[in-house]
Amino acid sequence: TLNQLLFTSGIAIGNSTPTNKSNQNVYIGYGAGTSSLNVYDTYIGYLAGSGTGSGLLITNADYNIGIGSNALSAATSTNQTVAIGNYAANASPQIESTVAIGYQAAQSSSGFFDSVVIGNGAGSSATTIAGYYLEKNVVIGKSALANSTAAYRVIAIGDQAGQSASGFYTKPVTS
Repeated sequence: TLNQLLFTSGIAIGNSTPTNKSNQNVYIGYGAGTSSLNVYDTYIGYLAGSGTGSGLLITNADYNIGIGSNALSAATSTNQTVAIGNYAANASPQIESTVAIGYQAAQSSSGFFDSVVIGNGAGSSATTIAGYYLEKNVVIGKSALANSTAAYRVIAIGDQAGQSASGFYTKPVTS
């Protein structure tokens, strides 16, 4: 049965009540937006934008759009990000100003900033190390830049382009 809950300046449609019932959020789908305390977010799909599976409360993730089953789930610090596709940017704790499109695009990655990631599995499990981010990248293709480490200003286009690579030009994190 479809449960609908209208709340102050927002909407939730689906089975399960989101934690945040205000702040211009839109949640559509079972569990969408649960465990979320964010503002101006739109999550559409089964568990999209939820902390489910991680046990985390999503507290610093504003101005995001997650469309697809588990899109942007368990993303604890994610701002101004668009994730479209089942598991897109899922279990990726920190993604800022990034577009991830495709099944498992940017899934289980950490530290993507100002990047475009398009393709099934593109950018998945990409990681940061010793203070280096995944920043200002254009990644297009199935599994492109997947399992890579600390890519800065990289353009990877094509099936598996840059997969499992490390040592790209990197920029240290500054405080």
